[in-house]
Amino acid sequence: MRRVIFEEKGGPEVLKFETLDLPSPATGEVRIKIKAIGLNRYESMFRQGIYVVPPELPSAIGAEAVGIVEALGGDVSGFSVGDRVTAVPFTTIAGTGVYADTANVPTTTLLRSLDGTTDAEEAITWMAYLNAYNLLTAPRVEPGTTVLTIGATSGVGLATIQIARDLGAAVIATTRKRRKAAALRDAGAHHVIVTEEEKLTDRVLELTGGRGVDLALDPVAGPSVADILATTAIGGYVLIYGVLGVPDFATARLDLPLPAIVMKFVSYATVWELVLNPPRMETAQAYIRDAHRRGVIKPVIDRTFPLSEIVAAHQYLDGRDLFGKIVVLP
Repeated sequence: MRRVIFEEKGGPEVLKFETLDLPSPATGEVRIKIKAIGLNRYESMFRQGIYVVPPELPSAIGAEAVGIVEALGGDVSGFSVGDRVTAVPFTTIAGTGVYADTANVPTTTLLRSLDGTTDAEEAITWMAYLNAYNLLTAPRVEPGTTVLTIGATSGVGLATIQIARDLGAAVIATTRKRRKAAALRDAGAHHVIVTEEEKLTDRVLELTGGRGVDLALDPVAGPSVADILATTAIGGYVLIYGVLGVPDFATARLDLPLPAIVMKFVSYATVWELVLNPPRMETAQAYIRDAHRRGVIKPVIDRTFPLSEIVAAHQYLDGRDLFGKIVVLP
């Protein structure tokens, strides 16, 4: 197999290739021939050593990919050679790492792929939409609910727009730059706030008649949380699901004035809320498969790179100017 590793923490340039003889799949694993890989921002943080889980050097990398099962380890049920499967980032690294052309992956991180998706679409679907489903069903979103999604041009942000609309909510999306506003409306946002030009709190309160939103979704954290709380209705929720606004996830903190959280709720949300609750995870998967059949789910690919250009792909990832997700093709 040929896979990507890094032997020191740092920028994209630390990523390098190694070739090794892949052992037979261990108990509970399958070997997959990888067709497409989805990149995630946490992988950049992991590479830099600022994620909540530190790398053990030298480290493999990658947990989200679609591929074809080539071999089965012991005690594997529910999967067969030839199946098209998707590895989902339920761990920091899936097995031997899916930034690769072939990998051994635990079946606990695998889902059967959706019918009718391309490999590139499939590689960026499950992580984004499971996260979005979790965010929108922890405090239940229903018809009449108003949802604010911050930095909505990410894969998860776009997924929250699509699912929130499907659940009957009104959606307000934000972007820093005017050039992305039209694309967010095309993606389903009812209203778009351009934060480089408009004041978030004033515009949200104007759009909601002074009431505020029922649910705000924030991937940034940092000082902006206080402003987001100011846009939230009494009894509303702010769910943080990323730390783009802080330098180190492991030491991230929120500094909020106590009056800002009176009669409002703030929490950090993670896909593990689904993983650790099997009935809820089954419901999430069933919803995503049904929503895909109904045409609700429309994953957006910002750009594709060949695996040989993984350094360039991570440089682009670190630029934080995406609309959708990056796909890498072995």
